[in-house]
Amino acid sequence: MVRHPESALVQRRACGALHHIFYSVNANTGEFLRSIPQFVYRASNAGAFEAIVAAMARHSGNSVVQELACAALADMTLGSEKLVFRAGEAGVVKAVVAAVSGHVESLDVQRQAHRLFFCLINETVERKDSTSTTTNSLENKVRAGNAGAVEAIVAVICRHACTPQSPRNIKVQELACSMLCMLVPCNALNQTRAGTAGAVETLLALVTATQWRVENADEHQEDDHVRALFELLKDSAENQVRAAKAGAIEALVLMMRMQADSAKAQTVACAVFLSLFRSNTLFQSNPEYQSRAGTAGAVEAVTAALREHPESDRTFQDLEEGACRVLYLLVLGNLANQILAAEEGAIEVVVAVMRRREECNNIQMIAYRIIHILINVNVKNKTRAVRAGAVDAVVSAIRRHTGNQQEMEEADGAITVLRHLTSSGVVDIMTQTQKARAITAVVALMRAHLEIEGVQRPACGALRNLTSGFAEAKSWAGD
Repeated sequence: MVRHPESALVQRRACGALHHIFYSVNANTGEFLRSIPQFVYRASNAGAFEAIVAAMARHSGNSVVQELACAALADMTLGSEKLVFRAGEAGVVKAVVAAVSGHVESLDVQRQAHRLFFCLINETVERKDSTSTTTNSLENKVRAGNAGAVEAIVAVICRHACTPQSPRNIKVQELACSMLCMLVPCNALNQTRAGTAGAVETLLALVTATQWRVENADEHQEDDHVRALFELLKDSAENQVRAAKAGAIEALVLMMRMQADSAKAQTVACAVFLSLFRSNTLFQSNPEYQSRAGTAGAVEAVTAALREHPESDRTFQDLEEGACRVLYLLVLGNLANQILAAEEGAIEVVVAVMRRREECNNIQMIAYRIIHILINVNVKNKTRAVRAGAVDAVVSAIRRHTGNQQEMEEADGAITVLRHLTSSGVVDIMTQTQKARAITAVVALMRAHLEIEGVQRPACGALRNLTSGFAEAKSWAGD
């Protein structure tokens, strides 16, 4: 390679030879494995990194050279912190960025570049020769960003998103999105670069235009373009605003309406909604966006998602949790959305979810908050909640939390909802049995947590409401 730098044929065959020396696959798992470490270190000590980088620079337009060079470099650096460091110092990061940028149309180059990126910058790769698994990966991530990797990868995504969607184009997009997912986490500058390059708008268009098939509803792993969009929006006010300006709210609502029968589509839409509002929550800091969501039909869409997918498996539990969180953000501090939610049957739907998912504390907590908000709009909503079975659901929750010191927040949420549910006028529609069960549960909770004011105060309020005017209450409360 050093003696014949001008010959693309020599460089191609040399890179291919190195690739075949170092490359092996686990027959059972299909994972890439480094064959014999001694060979890799001998090659590195002989200047293999520098020679391959020089070949990539000299023959930048030759896709086969780029493909085999990336393959050999990936084989050399897989699982070795020391070799990742040497590769970074030898200019490998800059070389692979140039390969990605210069061969946008080549699936083979993009595939091997993805492997190389994975070896160089993925912090999750186990490094057997070092206790530090992230230092050089983070440095290479910075190098890649400075070399224009983010812009190059976004260009690949945009290029193939604008062409007819063949299996080959889709695969290139997947690889590019996966590379973006490696570059963006823990690097705010790369996150901003991706947003500036147009990744937010492109990925948003891909996500909302995708036809999420019903038969894919049991797939737990998100698609690469969804993961990439999550990473771009996560804790980035700048990218969140970009998405909102690009019509993300309206597009997500439309997606939920058009694919109402697809649980996966509903789950993805709710997850993107939440990533939009994570950290710098737009619904809280900018009422305009909250109103836009309400006007676009988000309340109806989310309520329908909860109503239409009541199945019991884990996939639908994820949908229910995500939809409940979005609904909470929609009604939090927004009276118009609160009224709309009640009219759409959100109270009944959320109570049904509470009863169906008794074992899921995350769903229970967010459901308490939604019910708490909606029943305080007016007495009519409290009546609807009681008739929907909210009292029984909350009493069951109180019994589960009694005596469990690890679930004080849940107990506080449940008893607070019960206090508001049993206010004047509403308690009258409760049956004697409901009142007896509620009083017994509240007293048991108070006795179990005497020292916790956050439990005692709402519990006293609930007891006052439940026992007022009833002679039987004394015996129910245990004197």
